Amino acid sequence: MAADPQKILARFEQLKTIRQPFERHWESIAEVLMPRKRGILTRGNKRQGQKLTDYQYDGTGTRAAEKLASFMHGSMTASNFPWFGLQTRNVGLMDSKATSDWLEECAERMLAAFAMSNWDSEAPEAYLDNIIFGTASPMFIEEDEIQTPGQKFGGLKFTAISLGDAWCAENRRRVIDTVYWLTTMPAIDVVTDWPKTASDTTKQAAITRPYSLVNVLVVVEPRRGAPASNGERPFAWDMPFACYYLEPDRRTLLEEKGFHEFPAPTPRWSRGNGERIYGRGLGESAYPDVRTLNEAVRFKLMSLAMALFPPLLKDVGLAGSIRWLPGAVHDVNGKSLGMSPPVQPILNGAKFDVAEVEEEKMRAVINEAFHAGLLQLPEKEMTAQEAHLRIQLMMRVLGPGVLGRHKSEFLDPTISRVFSLMLRGGALPPPPQEILQAPPEERSIDVVYKGPLAAAQRSQDTLAIDSQVDATLAIFERTQDPGVLDTIDFDEALWARSAGGSVPSKVMRGKDQVAARRETRAKATQQAQARMDRTEAADEMLKTAQARKVDAEADPGMMGGRTRMVPEAEMGQ
Repeated sequence: MAADPQKILARFEQLKTIRQPFERHWESIAEVLMPRKRGILTRGNKRQGQKLTDYQYDGTGTRAAEKLASFMHGSMTASNFPWFGLQTRNVGLMDSKATSDWLEECAERMLAAFAMSNWDSEAPEAYLDNIIFGTASPMFIEEDEIQTPGQKFGGLKFTAISLGDAWCAENRRRVIDTVYWLTTMPAIDVVTDWPKTASDTTKQAAITRPYSLVNVLVVVEPRRGAPASNGERPFAWDMPFACYYLEPDRRTLLEEKGFHEFPAPTPRWSRGNGERIYGRGLGESAYPDVRTLNEAVRFKLMSLAMALFPPLLKDVGLAGSIRWLPGAVHDVNGKSLGMSPPVQPILNGAKFDVAEVEEEKMRAVINEAFHAGLLQLPEKEMTAQEAHLRIQLMMRVLGPGVLGRHKSEFLDPTISRVFSLMLRGGALPPPPQEILQAPPEERSIDVVYKGPLAAAQRSQDTLAIDSQVDATLAIFERTQDPGVLDTIDFDEALWARSAGGSVPSKVMRGKDQVAARRETRAKATQQAQARMDRTEAADEMLKTAQARKVDAEADPGMMGGRTRMVPEAEMGQ
């Protein structure tokens, strides 16, 4: 059954009403913190190519927010290092070398797909919106168009939807699972993509004004009553998430599609008391200080102009009104004022030193709001211990917000979506038998993050393992008591350390391989020992026989009283 555009647009109006209380505040924050994000109230239509910094006199907040966004992307998800890996939730399956190698191969191919896509240009926009407004730009994830005939997978395409163009809703678990995205397309592109369903007005515009913009509403929402089966779903109406393309101005449905996974993960920085759907970010905390600093700089600039080019008093024998403008000339009664010389500047008594001190204080507060102190490396060279403590401090301050909510609401869904897209597209190798034969509840695959921030969280375990091993070996060297070494499972210590240090699985042998090698080595040792025992027994028998022969030759009578143990032919050998 085709979707009803009237009902979809009715839901859109409801989402507009829910978002409306946030819009005015977002616009106010954007005016002083991130002017290029302005236009939330007007969707940017009235701001095309215009100056956006009307209300901004100081860029401290903008630079601090951009620096934090760059730090988050650079230390968590940049494509210049392997920032994640995969592992099975059932730890026992990871003991199989085939399983660990397959997961590492999948992770490497996924990382390559991220690197070849536009991920590094779109992800920072999502981080920036999340920092400033508390709600990130929904990251629309889809497969790119196939360019080569016969190619199964076209690559990845990411679109960070501007927050002003997105209306969201969340499920009962308070996770965003609905996005209404209002965008524009040239009329000629609308007709090219939907030649049969485009409205007549748009078709006519494609002929007369092909580059005139047409509003297109993209809707992604859960499909109520979709089958719960995880099997193949070849039809759009069977997929868990519905996707509709509409011309809202013409109330026309262009296309209905479907997704196996929610394609637009949208994280929040934090939540306000009693508020749902939309979050609140660091821009909320820094806004009063940024606004105050902008006003202070504005007044200082006004006073600076007056000081550099002050208004003048000129004696003309009669009084006049004063214009407080740089370079203005005022006619006054100089005789009554005792003016000498007859032309003098008006000194306004502005104290620029006080203003500059207060501005620096406010800049420090703003930078602290965006954790700039943690991101700035000291000028002097740090020791290894100082560097480690600094990383630990970053992790403690940024870890709960950055690695916590971002992991569950943004990074995990993004990687899961990419994994599923590539697996269905044949871009990943087939899973090994160990996973296929495992029960369904044990096949779940989890993400392991390997960026600097995630590594800092795991470094404490690595340091603890190293410290304990060093202490144990030191005690053994002093006491020479082998029982001391029994307190540590060195196999588990090495595997745990390799996992904490993000060592590639290709470097480490799997537990099954280690067990097989040890079994082979034990059998080889046993066989060598058996051969050695047989050789030693044969040597002993030969020595005994030779000794008896010598005794017999020394006392010939002994041969008559005893049974000869070794044939003479053998004795001669």
